[in-house]
Amino acid sequence: MLDGEPTTANVIIRLVEAADHARDARRLAKATGSPVHQARMLKAETDVLTKLVEALGITDTSVSEYMEEAEQLMAAVKGMVHHDRQAGLALLNETYRIPELAPFARTLETLLGVRR
Repeated sequence: MLDGEPTTANVIIRLVEAADHARDARRLAKATGSPVHQARMLKAETDVLTKLVEALGITDTSVSEYMEEAEQLMAAVKGMVHHDRQAGLALLNETYRIPELAPFARTLETLLGVRR
């Protein structure tokens, strides 16, 4: 998450943004476009929403808000680790206690230049 690679959260946020843009395009087409253009924009919006629901299993867009907050938290953690090595090491030690955080711990190790 902290290494700059795209995460599920990034993908979800981008899909929600794409759905919002497709909705706006559909609304504009409804106000100014031909019925054919309106149908194309409706299909574009539906395609993006289908990807959110089916491919990612999203049933509630509030999940994307949660994921966006998680991304912001990770940015804050990355800043903390960069500015306060001791705090980063303390966080790393805490992550070792929770096996499910092993991938996060490895990322912290990389950021801190620590080998376990």
